[in-house]
Amino acid sequence: MAQAGQLILAALIGLFIGAVLGLVLWRIWLARREARETRAQQVHILDSLEVLCRAVDQKQVELSEASIRISALLDCLPESIEPKVDLAAIHQFAETCRQFDRG
Repeated sequence: MAQAGQLILAALIGLFIGAVLGLVLWRIWLARREARETRAQQVHILDSLEVLCRAVDQKQVELSEASIRISALLDCLPESIEPKVDLAAIHQFAETCRQFDRG
């Protein structure tokens, strides 16, 4: 009878250890998935900024419309991505252009 109790106790301890390890692996998997999704979103935003800047350069988009869109895209980027230039002028111009009637 004592052996059966020890066997049950060992099985319960094994199940507990397995559950803890499973939980740790699940959290690691979730963190990696979230990091991949965040990175993909950042790449998409940067690609959109590049396309928009090329459209402005080729005069396909008016500067006022582009400044509003660029400002919104820049606001979506995390603070960990530091721009190499001061972007305050773009944000100020976008705020000024938002007051205009459009359409």
